[in-house]
Amino acid sequence: MNAKMAVFATILLAACSQSDAPSDKVEQAAHEVVSAVEGDPAQPAAGPYAPRNDCAELPEAAGFMQALNRAIAARDVEALVVLAADDIKLGSGEGGGTAELRQRLDDEDGALWKELDSLVELGCARNSQGGITLPWFFEQPIPGDRAKGFVVTGVDVPLYDAPAKDAPVLARLSWDAVEPWSGGPEERAPEQEGFQHVIVPENGIEPGEVRPPTGYVTRDRLRSMIGYRLTAASRNGRWRIISLLSGS
Repeated sequence: MNAKMAVFATILLAACSQSDAPSDKVEQAAHEVVSAVEGDPAQPAAGPYAPRNDCAELPEAAGFMQALNRAIAARDVEALVVLAADDIKLGSGEGGGTAELRQRLDDEDGALWKELDSLVELGCARNSQGGITLPWFFEQPIPGDRAKGFVVTGVDVPLYDAPAKDAPVLARLSWDAVEPWSGGPEERAPEQEGFQHVIVPENGIEPGEVRPPTGYVTRDRLRSMIGYRLTAASRNGRWRIISLLSGS
């Protein structure tokens, strides 16, 4: 099952799990699943770190994932807190507990909700502890310095020759791993601040593929490898969020 199929299947399961869901809504959800999959070749999503759903192999976690998606979509603080372990680790690991989680979710800027929105779009992986991790790429062996690296979020994202959208395109990246250029300080005009100078690691290039070693990618297409991630595990037969962390 590819990433798009997994996302729409989750939507369908969530719709079907609601006892008061009108039949026309369930039918519409089914139609969306068919429309999304029809004509879509049975192959992994494009790019080495594109979202995948390995958690489908853990059927006992299906109900947890449905509840998580519903709580995030509805911005339902209490529903999300119920899904968290009492000793949940938060932020950079210095804070924790459900009281702090509730406080962070209630923040007016909605920053944590936005992070959760991103997480459920970035796939789900089984981890070595028998639980699950979002995003999927966090559990994958990625070359280079994870503390500094980024994942390019998208397909055919331009790698520009200079920090400007009208600059020549050197290559196009699809869910690749890149690292920040560290060759020295750079002077930039204010309009160039939306770009990151990056290195495309050679060990991430397919045999026979030629790419320039450096270039510029817009920052909105980059996600830190150690940005927010969510882990969950089964405790006494109930799945709970055990951490929602960022940083190394």
